[in-house]
Amino acid sequence: MRTRCRFALLAWVAGAVLVAAQAALAVDTATYLSYFGPNYSFTGINETSACDPTDTVPCTDPWGDTEPLFGQPVGSGDSLLFLPNNFLAQAVGPADFDLTGSLLQTVITATALNATIDLLRIHEFGDVTFVGPAHVNTGSFAAMSGFLTITHALVGSVNTDILDVVIGFNAGGGPNGSFTPAALGTVGLTPLTHPGTTLWSGDVLIDVTTYVPDATRAILTLDNDLYAYSDGSPFASAKIQKKVTIEVVPEPGTFALLCGGLLALSLRGRSRRS
Repeated sequence: MRTRCRFALLAWVAGAVLVAAQAALAVDTATYLSYFGPNYSFTGINETSACDPTDTVPCTDPWGDTEPLFGQPVGSGDSLLFLPNNFLAQAVGPADFDLTGSLLQTVITATALNATIDLLRIHEFGDVTFVGPAHVNTGSFAAMSGFLTITHALVGSVNTDILDVVIGFNAGGGPNGSFTPAALGTVGLTPLTHPGTTLWSGDVLIDVTTYVPDATRAILTLDNDLYAYSDGSPFASAKIQKKVTIEVVPEPGTFALLCGGLLALSLRGRSRRS
């Protein structure tokens, strides 16, 4: 319990320091090219991090991270894939702590005829690596939270500007999505429980239809953070890194129809062969 509380306190202190740093310093914003998928577009893609205005380009935030962190995404189907090289947090030796975080924003618009935004999946994945002697106060964890603001929807058959509906996820210190291993998004992994390298992933699935039926335009604001901390041997270290995908997925009914169609084709093929 004491270790759990310590991890929570570290996260709270780090968040408070980062907010204070962003208030005191300038912000660095990186803008990326838009992507137009078969049914949805992702425009206005940008990320914002705190930085020291006296630094030269590329900007460096107070935690020593070179911006930008996400980098230009790759589009595939109706999803964005971010494959950054430097979105990582690393702590080495006794009493070391590192936080890496950036705020990502994009506008998602349904562009195909009668297409709507029904389900949005945010998927993070990466690895955690511990080196050196294991210590109870050495570990890593990840967090993701944000808001999805719905601005347009189909009213009848007309694409209409509606009163903004804000859907918050994991805000206010709540659960950080569905993580595997589950501890990664809450109290973190340690070298005592997960020595060496561990693959991890985290998911948030937002059912937009619960809030707005037939949404056609939404603004996603995603706060991504990684934490690494070490305490003990000067030869011990903790490192965590991540990749991110943002995907508009078909509603459950669409999946059912698709699976039913594939099953029917399979049965028809079997009957012909017999």
